[in-house]
Amino acid sequence: MDDIHHQLHSIFDTSADSMKVCYDKRSTAVTFVPGDMVWLYIPRRAISDLNNAINLSEGKGKAACQAYCQRALIHCLHKDDERALEDFKIAAALGSEFAKAQVVRMNPYAALCNQMLSKVIDNLQR
Repeated sequence: MDDIHHQLHSIFDTSADSMKVCYDKRSTAVTFVPGDMVWLYIPRRAISDLNNAINLSEGKGKAACQAYCQRALIHCLHKDDERALEDFKIAAALGSEFAKAQVVRMNPYAALCNQMLSKVIDNLQR
């Protein structure tokens, strides 16, 4: 029984690795510099691919963290701040510094606190 378990575990690991390669082949790395004009195209399959990445990673590790961040950014583009904040919180819990900053930025209480603090600092400088 243990032998079958180990064989199945090995098959699943190999399958997950081959799926990762397939998804990686469909991605492209592009860099921009400030001031570049870009046209943003997000294919419909992007959310599906990110959901698959999260499922395959079981919501753990760097792959899941990156997928949650990317999915949150897509939600932001669609003005779905609630879902974006959910995904950013998960990514932050997985260790993403970017996601942590976004959670703070999207928190209305933090924004109010920052605004009040800015006013206090401005008043002190006068």
